[in-house]
Amino acid sequence: MIKQQEYFGFGSISNLRKILDAEKMRKVFVLSGKNSFNLCGAKQKLEKIFLDCKCNYNTFSDFSPN
Repeated sequence: MIKQQEYFGFGSISNLRKILDAEKMRKVFVLSGKNSFNLCGAKQKLEKIFLDCKCNYNTFSDFSPN
């Protein structure tokens, strides 16, 4: 069984580099809204962190809204 941990809240993205290193993550799957990921600046922030950590990532946003 895979242990799941959730991180959320204002400024939580600043902990991502530390989390990726601690968990020795090299592949990440990102679920996002179709436009919000780009518009809020998360894409640029995450791409820099993933690049710095030498972490491959894939995004998925092709789903219907509820």
